[in-house]
Amino acid sequence: MRRILFPAAAAVCLMGAQPAAAATNLIKNGGFDDVAFSGEYVVYDATNTPADFGWSVLGNIDVHRNDGYFGGDPDPVGAGRYAVDLLGTSSQGSIYQALTLETGKTYRLSFDYSNNPFIAGAAMTFGIAIDGTLAVVESVGHSGATTNAMDWQTYTLEFTAIGSSAAIYFNNTAGNPGSGMYLDSVALYDISEPAAVPEPATWALMISGFGLAGTALRQRRRLTGAAA
Repeated sequence: MRRILFPAAAAVCLMGAQPAAAATNLIKNGGFDDVAFSGEYVVYDATNTPADFGWSVLGNIDVHRNDGYFGGDPDPVGAGRYAVDLLGTSSQGSIYQALTLETGKTYRLSFDYSNNPFIAGAAMTFGIAIDGTLAVVESVGHSGATTNAMDWQTYTLEFTAIGSSAAIYFNNTAGNPGSGMYLDSVALYDISEPAAVPEPATWALMISGFGLAGTALRQRRRLTGAAA
């Protein structure tokens, strides 16, 4: 009976020792997965974008299935069901989202990008405006993606907030009407926010669990030696 009790208690302690929550992505629906749809893709503009989508749209864009006809292979690492083509059915497409930052804090922005595999290449600008001033303005392009080799790239940068009222935007600048830059996995983190590290109480549970496991192992060895 004692040989069963100690491991069970240790297991309970270790199961309770969960890490602290990971840093929070400040972007709403950064993976574009929050609104489901039927079919291969859906086109959004300023008149039909669902509230749950999280982004405002200028011109029009389309959201397509990563595992569908327009998605190509391979998918972005860690991506969900959907990605965005910044050109829907027209020659102009942008998305933007309002944010609240903390003045003086440093943030890390990252996203995955490629070009629509049915065109030679595409480009976009993106930026972050803070209190009405463009604090970040960058341009990226991508070419050569095919349905069998999407060649997704990850862009990462860090910046320090000069104010609190902010907005992030992505604007397609080159491509063909209806085919532009692909975008996925947009994330913005406060890099001063702690990563997923066990909290003091969690460490105590883990140490207690390891101690119980050691006690059980020693008890089992004694009983095994006695039986021999």
